[in-house]
Amino acid sequence: MPRRGVTVGKFYPPHHGHQRLIQAAEARCDELYVLVASRPDEDPRAELRASWLRTMYPQVKFVVVHDVYPQEPGIWAEVMIRELGFVPDVAFTGEDYGRAWAQHMSCAFEMVDRAEAETDCTGRSIRGDPLGLWDCLDPPVRAHYAARVAVVGAESTGTTTMARALADHYRTVWVPEYGREHYEDRVRRGEAGKPWTTSEFVEIAVKQARLEDLAAAAADRVLLCDTDPFATEVWHERYIGSKSAEVAAIARDRRYALHLLTATDIPFVQDGLRDGENIRQWMHGRFIEELNARGNPYLVLEGGPSTRLRHAIERIDELIGLSRLFRPVGPRELDLIEEAGWAGYPARLDWQPGFHPVLNVEYAEKLARDWSVRDSGFAAVTVCWVRRRFLDRYEVHQAGGATTLEYRIPSAELEVFNANIVGRIEVARAFGRRPAGGSPQAGGRGRQPSIDGRRR
Repeated sequence: MPRRGVTVGKFYPPHHGHQRLIQAAEARCDELYVLVASRPDEDPRAELRASWLRTMYPQVKFVVVHDVYPQEPGIWAEVMIRELGFVPDVAFTGEDYGRAWAQHMSCAFEMVDRAEAETDCTGRSIRGDPLGLWDCLDPPVRAHYAARVAVVGAESTGTTTMARALADHYRTVWVPEYGREHYEDRVRRGEAGKPWTTSEFVEIAVKQARLEDLAAAAADRVLLCDTDPFATEVWHERYIGSKSAEVAAIARDRRYALHLLTATDIPFVQDGLRDGENIRQWMHGRFIEELNARGNPYLVLEGGPSTRLRHAIERIDELIGLSRLFRPVGPRELDLIEEAGWAGYPARLDWQPGFHPVLNVEYAEKLARDWSVRDSGFAAVTVCWVRRRFLDRYEVHQAGGATTLEYRIPSAELEVFNANIVGRIEVARAFGRRPAGGSPQAGGRGRQPSIDGRRR
């Protein structure tokens, strides 16, 4: 007879502490059954949480149970036996309540110890700060909590340029516009002038949504989308002349933290495929009308590329409560960061009155090349997430041009700065040859590919 084990929980949401429990239980029995307790007001709902767990543990059997019972071991013992149709051989929990629960089921009990590093990974804390506790989550769960930002706009208004630039700034993935790929296929087939059909826009919206959902699992807190199914609705109007209930249904339940609408105040550039110069302003107006009608949060991006990018970053940072900051370092400072577990920057030397993290990678690269590489033959641009509630205490200083922006943190406050770093410090860029004893990519993600695999 196989040894059949059970455990129970809300998994609201699933995190590394839950994974440790499930993995340990699965290793100690032949068949593992897990009850997922469900209440109607929960977000994410229990059925979705169970689907994530099934993806992570395909051999485990997950059963969703409505949580309408008192939190008493005897009652939950009856629920477990009724749901399974048999008495299990062993019960596993990470807390001591499981001992009485197992006793009521007349089965063995085994405690699974939690690792000390998992003590911050609780459902309540994650629900309150999922981006801050990102390292507690696995990709299927991260996909749900990632802040999705869709860049939309009329033809030749810079949506792709903006999506790429934001993904590069946030060191995350971006989702290219599938509609353009679809149109390029039309051109290759000699069907560029063929009338569009609603079924094509349905296909585009479905494919765009699918690509976005796949990319969300690989995103680092923010997912950049070059258009979305909502934008496909407006494009349907542009080519068909009417709205589509089918396309609207695809867009209806999708959630975005922000839409960035690129304005028409830049010249139209003909790339051989565009034909909408004369109706750019009409499309821009339709986007504004629909965004307002639906109550979607949005920001209109106007001006040159650097101005648009700066305003977009400011709004996204405000929404997610975090900022990406960059810091050029030499080999010795990088060694000290690595020795500290990539958790903080080393204390300033006596002659260093402050710590100056910068707001964009280009400025950090310039500092690295002009100073650290010249002095030591090697420099790395490090990057980290920092909480906005800390940074809002400081002014942003312009060290030179419009994009040479930095914070000036007094040396005495560096420890507090380090305490407000979320996740690990990473290496975004490396220049020159690092002296023996370290790897320029240690702790870093490298440059991230978009969802279609192209390098940025």
